[in-house]
Amino acid sequence: MRSLEQSLIDYPLAFLRVIAELRGISLQGQSQREAAEELAAVLGDPAVVAQALDELSPDAMRALEALAAAGGYLQATLFQKRYGEIRPIGPGRLARERPWESPTGPAEELWYRGWIFRGFVDVDGTITEVIYIPDEVLGLLPGNASVALEVPVASAPDAAVVHGDALVQDVTTVLAMISAEGIRSRRGEWAPADLKTLAERLLAPEVPPFDLSGGGRLALLLHLLGRLEWVYEGDDGSVRLRASRVRGWLEADRPEQWRALWMAWRDDDAWDDLRRLPELVCEGGWHDDPTGARRRLLAQMGRLQPGAWYRVDDWVAAIKAAAPDFLRPDGDYDSWYIRPADGSGYLRGFEHWDDVEGRLARYLLRGPFHWFGLVALDPESERFALTEAGRALIQGGSPPDEPPGDITVTRDFAVLVPREVSCLDRLRVARFTLWEASPAIGSDEPFRYRITRRSLRRAETHGITAGRVLAFLRDRVGDALPKNVARALERWPGRAAGR
Repeated sequence: MRSLEQSLIDYPLAFLRVIAELRGISLQGQSQREAAEELAAVLGDPAVVAQALDELSPDAMRALEALAAAGGYLQATLFQKRYGEIRPIGPGRLARERPWESPTGPAEELWYRGWIFRGFVDVDGTITEVIYIPDEVLGLLPGNASVALEVPVASAPDAAVVHGDALVQDVTTVLAMISAEGIRSRRGEWAPADLKTLAERLLAPEVPPFDLSGGGRLALLLHLLGRLEWVYEGDDGSVRLRASRVRGWLEADRPEQWRALWMAWRDDDAWDDLRRLPELVCEGGWHDDPTGARRRLLAQMGRLQPGAWYRVDDWVAAIKAAAPDFLRPDGDYDSWYIRPADGSGYLRGFEHWDDVEGRLARYLLRGPFHWFGLVALDPESERFALTEAGRALIQGGSPPDEPPGDITVTRDFAVLVPREVSCLDRLRVARFTLWEASPAIGSDEPFRYRITRRSLRRAETHGITAGRVLAFLRDRVGDALPKNVARALERWPGRAAGR
């Protein structure tokens, strides 16, 4: 959802002064924008949040906890039905009636103290009004929802699968292949042969046939490129990059790149996790709320202890007990037409929770939550652990950074690029080399490329001369650049470089 400052900037100055008065803040700014910026800086302070929580009534605290447990927002009508109407009142009436002195319920208590705001989300093309907590405030709330999430700790496995920033790496691989070699497309469908080549280069390789309408990792990866508007289909039937959009991401540091991809998926209603489950068929015109379901599950995930191991089955059982309505916050288990893919009867009623909600929770945990590095899994995908990076992302922050890596060039013209090297530099390397190998998930091996005659000729068609290649390598590798490689590039095309 929106940040605290973005939320405050939409409200009139009179309303901002009410919030400041109730929170004991002396506003210095005279304009609406100045007041909003000043309030945002104070209301987002962890110490201020902690103190203000103690000042809420028990009913308001329960309403805030319920909203946080729901992932930070609920449909406006549903929230007000439970916690009281938030009356629409203009600045003049606000000054005359002072409604915060006699609130309709806990909802208005939170409203006039600047804890909650109105907003809109797009659910399958339908604009829905919601009541929400701004992201930075949501990340500071204690994980003490009224129903405790009780998940027994399991023994740690002998081995773990940790994706970490693998999606960042694989997005870079896609961008590099488009930029250096090209990928063909027809009416929005990427050429099967190019998809096969691409899938072989990923840190988590996939094999054909590729179901890009399903919920697999490759489908998600390519969906992200469209969601971020980084690619489009050219008139010649090739996939092309929107350079201005892509470059900003490539130049960002690794934690911000990781967070940008995560937020693009977390807040994306177009990727409907439920409807992408291959085991289920969703029929009819009903609408679910993919981002709401994710946020409500993430709110529960954020209450786990990072590094501790839990059984997937135990976690799903705990969700059923503590937050069973994460997918359907209105509690309506009868109006959605969902059936198993095998064609048997519709899964209606709470008795089919495990078949629908339980299956979705398992998919999100073993799929996107794992792929984005939030959780580690054991090799059998039966146990999981929340990672430190996962906790940071759930709380609205960025994963921890790592020291940068160094490119290595060998005498046989191989170029070795550790995953710690910047994504922009790896893309640059890919443009004047041929790809040879990508490391596996969790491996310390580097990406392996090679300078060849073919790669240099291809680079020249993109305006990348051997002189530019040599200058780049000397800058990144320095005196460790093998003399024979430097000489070959100096003499190109008079003498062939590599094989």
